[in-house]
Amino acid sequence: MTTFLDQLKQQAAQSATLVDMTDTTSGGGGSGRPVVEGIALVRLVGYQEIGKHSAKFGNEIKDPVSNFKLVFAVVGGNGVVQNYVKGADGKITDEIDGDPVPTPFYNGTPYTLTPFPLELKTHEKSRAVKLFNQMNWDKANPAKHWYELLGRLFKVKVYAKKTSRGGLVQEIDLKTYGVQKPISEETMQLYSNTVEIPDELYSLFLWDNPTKESWASIKEKRRTDENGKEQPINEYSAEAQCLSATNYQGSKLQAMLEGTDGLPTLVADVTNEAMPVDDEPPFTPDAPSVIPTIDIPAPPAL
Repeated sequence: MTTFLDQLKQQAAQSATLVDMTDTTSGGGGSGRPVVEGIALVRLVGYQEIGKHSAKFGNEIKDPVSNFKLVFAVVGGNGVVQNYVKGADGKITDEIDGDPVPTPFYNGTPYTLTPFPLELKTHEKSRAVKLFNQMNWDKANPAKHWYELLGRLFKVKVYAKKTSRGGLVQEIDLKTYGVQKPISEETMQLYSNTVEIPDELYSLFLWDNPTKESWASIKEKRRTDENGKEQPINEYSAEAQCLSATNYQGSKLQAMLEGTDGLPTLVADVTNEAMPVDDEPPFTPDAPSVIPTIDIPAPPAL
């Protein structure tokens, strides 16, 4: 039986412009969920190329480069919830009251975590290549392209990050922990996980090979206000970032979307501003594993 993910991969395999991550160069320089921290089991469910964007490092804005996003579905693992204190204004402070509460990451419904965009580079020292090599651990089924890693199981370190509005969100530690082989530190055996991922969580979009199906996989769900007026889409969504890419004009994506019922309304400040992307310093792919306060249950004996 052909799944939705299989269909996306089959379309991607026909692209003549895939980036081979093994052909490197050298030289040159969710709402209502508890914010759980610890080591989580995840599946890669999204690879989204979002066109060229400028990156800002300090006060310096670099020339636009191609960017991509990875999306992970949380399917297992245990962690803790910290008892952060809220101030009089209702915002989270740096204080913690009491001991952390042991909490599982997975509560019966997979949910997604999306790190900041990464620059699509093939330099051997780039973060993208180092991350790809770390995730391409299955030597029996080696991958050359990002999309070939979709559906595979990994483990990541998740931490809580304060937002500008005083709330908390979950972030994946790509810099120091990366995306590791899903192996138990105690038994040294691979974890097994049979959580089924719904089709709507999978996404795959290739900038130079857009299709209606792949575009639909990254489109934001439309929201309306109490008067039925359509609301602007999230400026940080893959859809918005594709439409605000510096190379959108004249792209294959623009050509594909012409003749439709019109493009979505973007929020006012979504332009070609520099995105919060950083590529320095690269993390160490072989960084030692960090054992959470609450260990992930060991998998059944092989």
